[in-house]
Amino acid sequence: MPDNVADKFRAAYTAGEFPEHPVYRETVVNAVFLITELQNPGTRTEIAVAAHYDAERAEGMGRSVVAESVINTYARIRVGLVRPRDLSAVLRRGGGKK
Repeated sequence: MPDNVADKFRAAYTAGEFPEHPVYRETVVNAVFLITELQNPGTRTEIAVAAHYDAERAEGMGRSVVAESVINTYARIRVGLVRPRDLSAVLRRGGGKK
């Protein structure tokens, strides 16, 4: 996460609960790309968290996700500016897969 939005993210995340959290997924060869939307309709807060992993190296994680019905997400602060690209095509292709 770029440093220029870290404080906003931290404030929004620690201040709220996110009862809705759709996950969008797309796999390209063995690379799995995810976008999780943490949503609170009551406060109209939404945080989009992007992630990726190598499916061949994550078998244990996959078993854990299935067994616990939970996937843990961690945010890391990065120094620098990252400009988001238009993700609408990825979100449409993923179709809200969970």
